[in-house]
Amino acid sequence: MRNRPLAARACYAPVVRNRGYTFIERAPEDARGLTVLDYYAARHPHFGREAWREVLAAGRVTVDGAVAAGDDLVLPGRTLAYARPPWDEPDPPERLSVLLLDDDLLALDKPAGIPVTPGAGIQDGSLLHLARERIDARAAPVHRIDRGTSGVVLFARNPAAARALAAAFREHRVEKRYLALVQGTGLPDAFEADRPIRGRPCLTSFEVLRRDADLGRTLVVAMPATGRAHQIRIHLASSGAPLVGEPLYEAGGAQRPGADRGACGFRLHAWRLRLPHPRTGSPVEVAATPPDDLLP
Repeated sequence: MRNRPLAARACYAPVVRNRGYTFIERAPEDARGLTVLDYYAARHPHFGREAWREVLAAGRVTVDGAVAAGDDLVLPGRTLAYARPPWDEPDPPERLSVLLLDDDLLALDKPAGIPVTPGAGIQDGSLLHLARERIDARAAPVHRIDRGTSGVVLFARNPAAARALAAAFREHRVEKRYLALVQGTGLPDAFEADRPIRGRPCLTSFEVLRRDADLGRTLVVAMPATGRAHQIRIHLASSGAPLVGEPLYEAGGAQRPGADRGACGFRLHAWRLRLPHPRTGSPVEVAATPPDDLLP
């Protein structure tokens, strides 16, 4: 199955109303002494303190099942739940492109523009929700790619497979290849980037596949040895070659002031994934056909 054309859409436009969602979290130790209003305003500042005051006044937050007032105190270990009413969110794809399906594994070709898990205002349109609703209610993602990245996303279909796949990723037994279209043509034929991300070591190897001198662009294959958030994007930008359409990172790797971390439009595709099968241990390779401008 193929997804409907997406080339002209970096992100979907909001056109559908979802069914709402209850966000559940357990209060950590450092929440002791905060009021419920203070807790939500500090933990989720993007929503705004006054907006949280209105949510609490409407009775949409509970603590251990009882409706909470804004001035109630939060105790560590208590369960807080915010019942968000239905809201408009991006229209999900009509079809999911299945790359692999067996008793243990599900691999999907994610379109650019939808998140793997709920977030950024998207619930029913997340790849996880769609996979569970349309294919397997037990599906659990074993890795993540950015909302704006297209390509292979792998799900486990049972707890044993999830444990085996988690171990394979943790032990670096999964080979990942991404296709990236970058600005400029001055990169060496092969190079590595090891800039730490949020203080944690990481490494990405790169090889140039094609230089388009007329357009001032280069197609590279990225092979991350680690899996930090935005790793490939940061390593390319820090190497002086940000992705084409990169909204967040400047050449040199610095983050643009005021940039939206969830913005789409950059050209990055999760191309191939090679891993040991969680049941048999035999090598499995999954590949997602790239968009035309990312074809090797």
